[in-house]
Amino acid sequence: MGADLIRAFVPQAHAKGSAVILSWHDFAETPPEEELVDLMRQMQALDPDLVKVAVMPNSEEDASMLMSATRRMQEEYARVPLVTM
Repeated sequence: MGADLIRAFVPQAHAKGSAVILSWHDFAETPPEEELVDLMRQMQALDPDLVKVAVMPNSEEDASMLMSATRRMQEEYARVPLVTM
């Protein structure tokens, strides 16, 4: 779903009393930390009630990178609840 469509959809969902969860998945890998943080910030800018990111860690380093990106997003930028896995 493109950002323009989401921008149109979110206010309509909120007007009807629905919560909006924006979810993004990468079933193959874990993107770099900076890319994950940028992605979550872009998603949050679309005014959801919750941001969710799911990736596939292929190593302990990938898992640590996801945890680091999550912590950074939570501490520096989050205005809505955040779920990562």
